[in-house]
Amino acid sequence: MQDYTKPFFIIGNPRSGTSLFRLMLSNHPRMIVPPESGFMQWWYPTYHNWTAEDTANEAYLNQFIKDLSSSKKIETWKIDFDSLKLRIQKVIPKNYAQLIAQVYLQYTADNGNKNIERWGDKNNYFIEHLDLLHEIYPQAQFLFIVRDGRDVACSYKAIKNLKTESAYKPKLPYDIKDIANEWVENHQTILKFSRALEPSQCHFLKYEDLVFNPKAVLKEVTDFLKMEFSIEMLNYPDTNRSNKTEPLEMMDWKKKTLSEPDSSELGKYKKILSTREIQEFNKIAKPILNHFGYE
Repeated sequence: MQDYTKPFFIIGNPRSGTSLFRLMLSNHPRMIVPPESGFMQWWYPTYHNWTAEDTANEAYLNQFIKDLSSSKKIETWKIDFDSLKLRIQKVIPKNYAQLIAQVYLQYTADNGNKNIERWGDKNNYFIEHLDLLHEIYPQAQFLFIVRDGRDVACSYKAIKNLKTESAYKPKLPYDIKDIANEWVENHQTILKFSRALEPSQCHFLKYEDLVFNPKAVLKEVTDFLKMEFSIEMLNYPDTNRSNKTEPLEMMDWKKKTLSEPDSSELGKYKKILSTREIQEFNKIAKPILNHFGYE
């Protein structure tokens, strides 16, 4: 039986196309990437020593299910927790990695019931916990998506003015210096972590390339993941519209996932940011911008 303990993680700075990328990969017939929820890290201190004996302890298993069901954003997964409990009892996970994998497989069963070969996770929050992800899943692969930080700044500023009733509106900095510093720090963290990985575990892509030539970029990604390319990945807007793959709770700031990416928005900072803001961002972020090929 496949144990599904070689996931892939989509990691990127907020507002860098991670949701777009998630929807593309999740539309592959043999892959699934649920909406974001950080339960894997949140419940690690409590359940990291999980054993097969814990699975047989019904009270302890019930407590895990109860804790999991209380996790922030987990309601957007629309999981049948009774079915999850039965799944865990049937599989009898021997460790935390196998236990958590069952949650992703239950999401798959409850949202399309595909016969998947790989599951993935997309969570910008996990930038702060990359070492833990690698500890839980030593064989995991990491997909790092990078976007021009000045366009990211424009997106941050748009969020500031967004009117929404959602409790999950992103909490982001809005001052240009703070945005630049966060963007630099996040990418320094990613670069440092990536250098410790094997080449087979780490793949970088640029948001701009994904927008301009999605087929070629996704072919590179599926090759990296050792999966066959599927043209279905490009049909994610239709799936998102019909199946609400991106939860409604987040749709106020993710409406663009309902349509194909617009290449005319690349480099929009030149029209939106002031000359002073561009200069301030460049002053702080120039080394990282240059590292990723941004002028």
